[in-house]
Amino acid sequence: MSDPFEVSLRWRGTHHVALTTADLDATVRFYHGLLGMPLVGGKGANPIHGRHYLFDAGDFLIGFFEQPGHPAPAAPAGWSRAFGFLPGAFQHLALAVADEASLEVLRARLVAAGVEVTEWLHEGPMRQFLFADNNGIVWEVTWTPDGAGTSAVWVFDDLDPVPAAWEIREEGRLRHQPAEG
Repeated sequence: MSDPFEVSLRWRGTHHVALTTADLDATVRFYHGLLGMPLVGGKGANPIHGRHYLFDAGDFLIGFFEQPGHPAPAAPAGWSRAFGFLPGAFQHLALAVADEASLEVLRARLVAAGVEVTEWLHEGPMRQFLFADNNGIVWEVTWTPDGAGTSAVWVFDDLDPVPAAWEIREEGRLRHQPAEG
């Protein structure tokens, strides 16, 4: 076999995101009922984890493991008015909708249900907003016009990149791989 670091990987995208909830019923009501994501599967509790339910988010699945008594850290009150960096390693997850009308309808639905949302945000041609679900998990919902593609949206504009990013940009590859640990 050739050097595994010389082989290009082909990613397809996100398969699923696995999260936890202290209240699986409220989560089903939020994701299936409010967000309109079909509940497509569920498994009973086992010795490793509580019940596990899956929602269809279009091109990937969102799974929730029920962990009663272990609520996820919630976004602080008022986060949407001063959205920036939230403390902790986890920031947010992003969902894509197929058209601008869906983006607007979903935001209106969330607002009508009393869910805290940000003002409209724009990054290049993308239009988006963020909200926190019933578990306090922050989600971004994004619409990108057809034809914009990721190259028009994500531009590497760091004027002082980390060394690894500089190597990729200038040489098309990393000079060395991380040490195994």
